[in-house]
Amino acid sequence: MKKVEGQTGLNFDFDEEVDVTDDNQPVAALPPVLFEQVVKAKKVHKPSAPPLSISESPSVTLHKGGGKIVITPDDIQAAVALLEIRERIAQLANPIMTIDRQTLRMQLLPDVTPDDFAKATRAWSLVGKKVEEHPMGRLLARYGLKVNVSPSLGNWIKKEEKRLAKELTPFLLPDFKDERTLFEKVEAGMVLNCIKDFIVDKVHIFSKGQRYQVVDTARGGESGNNTDKEHEDGLVKISKTPISPGCKITLAEDTVFPWTVFHGEM
Repeated sequence: MKKVEGQTGLNFDFDEEVDVTDDNQPVAALPPVLFEQVVKAKKVHKPSAPPLSISESPSVTLHKGGGKIVITPDDIQAAVALLEIRERIAQLANPIMTIDRQTLRMQLLPDVTPDDFAKATRAWSLVGKKVEEHPMGRLLARYGLKVNVSPSLGNWIKKEEKRLAKELTPFLLPDFKDERTLFEKVEAGMVLNCIKDFIVDKVHIFSKGQRYQVVDTARGGESGNNTDKEHEDGLVKISKTPISPGCKITLAEDTVFPWTVFHGEM
């Protein structure tokens, strides 16, 4: 057969031999994959701290952990002493209850109560205080231990001292002189301290040294559409009952003094 011309992209030359592959022929087998077992490398544990040794001067180091003072020994003698010290400190939180319901608590220092020593176990108790004068430092010194402070705890104490000094610094406000009279400045609920006996028409109203409460003023009823004129009578009502524990203040006419501008300054 001849090749057909004029067909773009098509080839009809049937004289060429075409290799036909049989799908049923066996496929060449791939070489087997070799798996090698991975050897796990053993990690060598390196101690984070050197082993304790015997020292001529036993010492401990104070750290901060979770807001508490953490004590670590620097030598074997200090580690042995800390066993007893930690046991005594733990007994502060576990008092002994006697048969007659009395609580027995161990007092580690003669001039420091158990409650005060429990507070001294917190890190904030070291702020603004020398370690030698601190209850924890004094207790460790009684066992012959030298007390060192870790750099992290020392830096934290310095930052806390600066922060507290900044917070306790008073904020100075400019002096403002209120030139209004006392009659214009009082408000309902204010407590006035009587500095001089107040007598009206030979009647003793207020006594020197006592405190009296303002129960109503003449500036009420100023809000919006409030048309109530009850509190706009130009009176400042002061209770004649001195303030004392258990006193009862009422608004009855015989228990209040109606103060007006005609009575003058108090």
